[in-house]
Amino acid sequence: MKKILTITLLLITVLSINAQITRDILGLTLGKSSQQQVVKIMKDKGYYVEYIDDGIAVATDNGFIFGGITWQGLSIGFYKNILYMICLVKSNDTSSRLSDVYSTFELLKAKLNNKYLSYKNIDDEYHVTYNDPMTHISLSINESPNDMFLVLTYTDVNIFVTKLFEENDEL
Repeated sequence: MKKILTITLLLITVLSINAQITRDILGLTLGKSSQQQVVKIMKDKGYYVEYIDDGIAVATDNGFIFGGITWQGLSIGFYKNILYMICLVKSNDTSSRLSDVYSTFELLKAKLNNKYLSYKNIDDEYHVTYNDPMTHISLSINESPNDMFLVLTYTDVNIFVTKLFEENDEL
């Protein structure tokens, strides 16, 4: 019995050490899903898809449920036809209680800390990030004159860096 308990604890330790930030969000895989696959998946779910600069904006009448939160907006970035960024946005106009935005931020931050605490990089009052060698997560509160936005972004690190270097190569 003692041997089984020791092996079980060792397996749990090894698995938790090798755990990484998820790359599968809303049925899409960072660094793998093609633009055509993503558009098909989004349309099959009944979402509205609009092409923008280097990606697509996705809308739905009922919002997107992710992490137990209903998000109003979703933008998806591609580089060389491969998914490299997913950005979920939850907006609250100024008539909404500001505390709702902060409490949702704290709830998501606690969930992310529970899952990815060892990957935490930045932890400011309104911004927290998590990084592993392949994936970057950013959760932040952004403000405009009439709105407050909760933004959750997942980014493929390698593709983002490649894109950044290629875009700045001509400077």
